[in-house]
Amino acid sequence: MMETLGSKYLSVFKSIDEEPMAVNKPRGLPLSTNDEGLKKGTTAGEGALREVAASILDHPKGECRSVSGLHKGFNHPDGVKQKIGSLQMFMENYGSCEDMGPSSFPVDEEQKISVLNIRMANIL
Repeated sequence: MMETLGSKYLSVFKSIDEEPMAVNKPRGLPLSTNDEGLKKGTTAGEGALREVAASILDHPKGECRSVSGLHKGFNHPDGVKQKIGSLQMFMENYGSCEDMGPSSFPVDEEQKISVLNIRMANIL
């Protein structure tokens, strides 16, 4: 989603059914034959739900919830334009944290991420 003038990204909406290997994926990846997503141990189409769950765990109660969105660009063979997914603030990418090294991040923030990954059973 872009700001009014269309020159700057503000947010990203991730639709459940358009995730990689999900039923309405738009980028040509094959449909999952066993419901597994791109990462081993995940289910195709559950990424947005996991992101909402992570946000709920990471933010005060009532601050974040799942979102349904309407957009003419949504991919669906039957023309459905309302979808459920996660909405995230767009952030510019300045490189991978692996390229920066652990000294670039405060220890307490690294510990928060570690605890969140454990709680979410993230596969690294």
